[in-house]
Amino acid sequence: MIIKSYEILSKTELYSKYSFFLLYGENIGKVSDISNELVKSFRQNDNTFDTILNFDQNDLDANPNLLNDNLASSDLFGKKKIIIFNLTKTSVFNKIFKYEDYREINSVKVIIKYFELEKRNALRNLFEKKKDLVTIPCYQDTLSEKNFILQTVLRKESISLTHKQKEFITHIDYKDRNIFKQDLNKIILYHKNNNEISTISLGNILNLKTSYDLNKFAILLLSNKSFDIDVEFENISGQGNNPITILNRVSNHVQRLLTTKYGYKKNINIKILIKKLKPPVFFKDEEEFINQVKQWSIKSLENISIKLLDLENSLKISPLADKTEAKFLFLNLRNYAKNLKI
Repeated sequence: MIIKSYEILSKTELYSKYSFFLLYGENIGKVSDISNELVKSFRQNDNTFDTILNFDQNDLDANPNLLNDNLASSDLFGKKKIIIFNLTKTSVFNKIFKYEDYREINSVKVIIKYFELEKRNALRNLFEKKKDLVTIPCYQDTLSEKNFILQTVLRKESISLTHKQKEFITHIDYKDRNIFKQDLNKIILYHKNNNEISTISLGNILNLKTSYDLNKFAILLLSNKSFDIDVEFENISGQGNNPITILNRVSNHVQRLLTTKYGYKKNINIKILIKKLKPPVFFKDEEEFINQVKQWSIKSLENISIKLLDLENSLKISPLADKTEAKFLFLNLRNYAKNLKI
């Protein structure tokens, strides 16, 4: 049977009566957390589960009877075992896993961990269909899951962040919980040395400076604000961004404005529309982003998109164009944008 990851974490003791668990998915950190919670629950409910055996793919390849040997053998003192398999392929395990032979075993708990499994995978299908087998897909963390982890860390470490800072962190597109936790550890270390965390330092901690500078450039191009395009272009080019990369970010900004504008014209709350954008709008840019959504017409933004396409073709035709030519092209876009402004 299929159990949602949040269900198994909130009601772990409810599922500890089962013996076989299949955890899979790209979110390796979530797989690890659920495995640890299951082990903790097994041992809390029955303290005779005091032996934990960990095996990987190499162990199983070297001894295909590994599972059967451990399931068949019993401890002389009545102690029970928890067996954890960290596997990369299912072919060997599919051959040795005799489901009908293991149904009556209650002295062993088996946790099988994989990365991703296709829908037609035989082992996944078996665990999904049988009511006494538990499978838990571990996909990307939801906003609520990331918020729970973040709030737990902030309370434990006595770190204070603004609502927008917390919102920004949880909206970052983390596919693996381990990466999310690594970034939280960076915040903890920074806080211990600096106490307060500013908006700018937060971006630097999470290595988002390059991304932020590209966003800043894209937003400036479509704004009423005066800026030195030479200075800004040199800044982002100096970080290893070529003209095509910069152009793609500008195009992305225009498309995000268009997407939000379409909804705004239908009288949908602009804050709700912005929250749906991925990756999220940097909280420092939110006010300007809202202004641009309100000030630009759909027709003007669509015209800008056409201009950007022409610009992209120009850059692709002349891939070796120097910075001066590239800056001139972006300056033309800037002037074009200013003339279209309503």
